[in-house]
Amino acid sequence: MNKAFIFDMDGVIIDTESFWESAEYNVFSKLGVKVLKEYSHITKNMDMRSVCNFWYEKQPWGNKNFDIIEQEVLNEVKSQIKDKGVLIPGIKELLKKIKTEGYKVGISSNAPLSLIKFVVTNFKIENYFDCICSADLVENAKPFPDVYLLSSKLLKIPVEDCIAIEDSITGLKAAKRANMSTIYFNNFLFNINYKKELIDYHISDFKKINIKNII
Repeated sequence: MNKAFIFDMDGVIIDTESFWESAEYNVFSKLGVKVLKEYSHITKNMDMRSVCNFWYEKQPWGNKNFDIIEQEVLNEVKSQIKDKGVLIPGIKELLKKIKTEGYKVGISSNAPLSLIKFVVTNFKIENYFDCICSADLVENAKPFPDVYLLSSKLLKIPVEDCIAIEDSITGLKAAKRANMSTIYFNNFLFNINYKKELIDYHISDFKKINIKNII
């Protein structure tokens, strides 16, 4: 079938927000940065280099290389995923259903490529995906469309036949800028009217999604 579903990772496949908060606090605090929880809603949708730049601008540290810092944060996130990470309820069953019905499936995420591969391997879901795209592979991270455009290219599916599943405004903007349809996933009630132009479908439970109502 000439259609594709492209998933964000954090918040859609696995919820790692608390792991990132903890890792950022531990690593950047050691550098002398006063890490405030009030900024977590800003950094949670950034790629790793943007996170480093964000905290460096708040409180510059010494000569420690950004690459080393990023790896320290990443290693801690991986460790927490290994110890206590769980998939979003219903996601594995949905992936299986989509693949069984013959659609292409991809991941487009701002997360580092090594982390995405770690997650899909750790939870044994790597065989469901036809492509994995990270902000590491493109010039601009979300909210720019680059990572979604790369997924479309690798899947060999036109952007107008791709459906992006996102849990953030940043991701929805990226998908819409790539001219894709969007599904906004979240598991709490809220008013979505103020961002209605970014959202084609809204779901709160993967177990209840009806693919035929979307395609």
